[in-house]
Amino acid sequence: MAAPLLATKLSIPSTGKYLVERPYLATKLDECLHPGCRLVLISAPAGYGKTTLLTAWLAKLNSSEQRPAPLIAWVSLDDRDNEPVLFWSYIITVIQTQHEAVGKQSLNQLRGAIPPDLEGSLALLINELNEISNPFILILDDYHFIRNPAIHQSLAFLLEHLPGQFHVILASRTDPPLPLALLRGRGQLLEIRQNDLRFSTKDAGSFLNSGMSLNLSSQAVEALNQKTEGWIAGLQMAALSLREAATSGDYERIENFISAFSGSNRYILDYLIEEVLNQQPEEIQNFLLKTSILDRFCNSLCEALLADMEGDSSRDPQKVLEYLDSNNLFLIPLDKERYWYRYHRLFADLLRKSLAQRFDPAVVTRLHKSASEWHQKNGSISESVDHALAANDFEQAAGLAEEFAMTMFVAGEWITLLGWVKRLPESFIRSRAWLCIYYAWGLIFTGQLEPVESLLCTAEELIQNGSGKIDHQDILGNIAVIRARVAARKDDLQQALDLAQRASAILPQENLMARSAAEFVKGEAYFEEGSLAQAMEGFLQAKSLGETAANLYVIVPAITETVKILKIQGKLWEAADLYQKAIELLEGQEERHPRLYGPVFVGYGDLLREWNDLPSAHKFTTRGIEASEKYGNTNTTALGYATLAWIRHAQGDPLGAEKASRKSIQLIRDVYSRTAKMVIASRVGLSLAHGKIHQALACLEENRIDAATSVCFANEFGCTALARVLLAQEKQEEALRLLDDLLTGLQAGGYFGWLIQVQNLRAMALYSLNKPANAIQALETSLAHAEPEGYIRSFVDEGEPMEKLLAVAVQKGMHTEYAGRLLASFPNSPQPLLREMEIRDQNIKLVEPLSAREIDVLQLIAEGLTNKEIALRLCVSVRTVKFHTTSIYSKLDVNGRAHAAIKAKELGILK
Repeated sequence: MAAPLLATKLSIPSTGKYLVERPYLATKLDECLHPGCRLVLISAPAGYGKTTLLTAWLAKLNSSEQRPAPLIAWVSLDDRDNEPVLFWSYIITVIQTQHEAVGKQSLNQLRGAIPPDLEGSLALLINELNEISNPFILILDDYHFIRNPAIHQSLAFLLEHLPGQFHVILASRTDPPLPLALLRGRGQLLEIRQNDLRFSTKDAGSFLNSGMSLNLSSQAVEALNQKTEGWIAGLQMAALSLREAATSGDYERIENFISAFSGSNRYILDYLIEEVLNQQPEEIQNFLLKTSILDRFCNSLCEALLADMEGDSSRDPQKVLEYLDSNNLFLIPLDKERYWYRYHRLFADLLRKSLAQRFDPAVVTRLHKSASEWHQKNGSISESVDHALAANDFEQAAGLAEEFAMTMFVAGEWITLLGWVKRLPESFIRSRAWLCIYYAWGLIFTGQLEPVESLLCTAEELIQNGSGKIDHQDILGNIAVIRARVAARKDDLQQALDLAQRASAILPQENLMARSAAEFVKGEAYFEEGSLAQAMEGFLQAKSLGETAANLYVIVPAITETVKILKIQGKLWEAADLYQKAIELLEGQEERHPRLYGPVFVGYGDLLREWNDLPSAHKFTTRGIEASEKYGNTNTTALGYATLAWIRHAQGDPLGAEKASRKSIQLIRDVYSRTAKMVIASRVGLSLAHGKIHQALACLEENRIDAATSVCFANEFGCTALARVLLAQEKQEEALRLLDDLLTGLQAGGYFGWLIQVQNLRAMALYSLNKPANAIQALETSLAHAEPEGYIRSFVDEGEPMEKLLAVAVQKGMHTEYAGRLLASFPNSPQPLLREMEIRDQNIKLVEPLSAREIDVLQLIAEGLTNKEIALRLCVSVRTVKFHTTSIYSKLDVNGRAHAAIKAKELGILK
């Protein structure tokens, strides 16, 4: 399991002692409770009182009689929170402190995927937040520590879909990369910036004289405020430096100090920190400097840190903390009990600088080691590793990384783990076999293949040399499956298959992650060589292992790969049902995490395109492209644009089709070989559909597809693309020889989805050679396979030659209703001819009509909503939705969601 969350990060800091009443800012913050406000951004440099402003405002808000009282959730962020799973775990957990029932399912899903499904989890959370009636304020303090683009994008997703009563406040030193302009334009953003927070002379006087008891003249106050430009931290440090002079009435010293108070902030701070430190007793200075290595601390941690440090007094750390607190020495309580504290960030940075200057490096190393040991004993693994690395205690850091590696992979925190390992010396990494293995897995997850083999060789050498007490079989199994993954990515299929088989034979049963990866590689290798039954077995085995481990990042990719096989076999209804199950499994509604939702949405969009449901196809495909582009999933992005090109072509938008096609072909250098072949074939077909034969020829030449291309499963896309070009060049005989060779392999392999396309091309070639009987025979075979699965665009996209063939088929009474329906899908179809042929009965009635509620459910099914989402939309239970769905299937005589939607549109029940 992942390291426990720190409760102190979820506590609202205590209100400072020396507050300055700022009613204008409080009133401005009150505006965030308006339903239209989604985000409050408090953006200013360090030391401008962002946190103090918020704590004072919350204290005022809690004392008011406003009803209903707003719920308040606070998270104090730091640099370690750049891990997406950890970041959102803190947010969901703090929300649960105010509303316990919210977020449980979201948190479980978030921690159960590798990589994490951020937007899928957030969609669940948003739906639950919508049920909270009270105003809810989520405050994220010190957001400038967040640099991970995945977190920014997921937070943008949350902001886009927030319920009206939910408001987010960010306090940050910099503007975050969020859609601020969009929110501003919609009137959903409230901004408080440096100029708003800057102290006026009146504010400065109140702070310096009433708060800090300095009794300065108005001229001195104004001068200091001008020097600091209203910068609150600068005024506070100046006040600390002036306290002794002001108490003794040494006005000349005050005047000299103010006169010398100039220069850039960095130099001012260096000077003032020295002034503050020099005015403290030596034991306090030592305490400040030595505890500055800690991001947060308590009495127990400080005791452990200083227990055996020579030269430290035996004074109780708790009393020192109380002294620092009472003297306002930049100490910030993190809970109401004043048990946990932290230093002001800026103050801590400068203390660390002074620590390095005043003490031997060995002292600093010893401090970090003590901190690491305390955090390990108290279950704070991330902090323990950070301090061990800071102390160059590589044994400690590596031991923890190895111990918690698998837990972190399962929890989705593999980025953090990879970061730890990369901070270790290369020589040290290569002295530990398991460290090499976990490092290699991390690189595989991030697509960095080149360094992997060297790490695996090192691990093998360590095993051969008998280094350490390690499970040789487990390590060798991991090595085999990692090499198999690399080989598959490099299209060395036999090597990938051999290695995956070896991994399965030697991996321990309990290593579900590696075993599922081995089965997945088998599926990929068999698929690439055209052994579809064995490929499906591999993917189903991987799916089963993924279900045992509750790992969606095995289950869903296994489903999407299985669907590819079904589509090749021409089983569109089964494919659609699996897509729907994947979407329901992920509880999806809007944009999803690209590594899961991109392939599902793009694949489902292409299937809907085949069925000529162009609006739905466009919706799913564009969502899939957007999801994939966010995280650089180039394969899915390229396929998505290729699919989008044909959708726009079908919609009568040739310019849009060309633009999307050009984008897809620009990406093929960065995608897997099979994806590149699919994109090239798509580009050639679309070029020919637009009458650009020279463009199609150029695409074939650039990618070395010609008559020498072997006819096999791996080259099916290239061969059909070449056949299309030959037909366009009126080289029908040559095209037919190529297509006949393809047909033999397709029939033998049961690739009936591809067979439909090849038979259509053969039919058109034969018809142009004045062999109508042979042409109709080829078309009849194609229609026989296509009709049960509802193929449409495979015929319509062939254009006028296919339209003429279908008209002949109808006249001959061959598949009359289906062929007529295909004819009706062509642009500018001859409606009088269709009526004459009577191919469609517009008065088709069901034996038992659908009820009004069943039609409501059917409409939402057609929109792609899951059962749970339909239940929320209609305010009924999931069980009720399932009851209606079963009834709908029975009345329509269908066996799946996608089939139901298509048939309802055919019957005119849905538009």
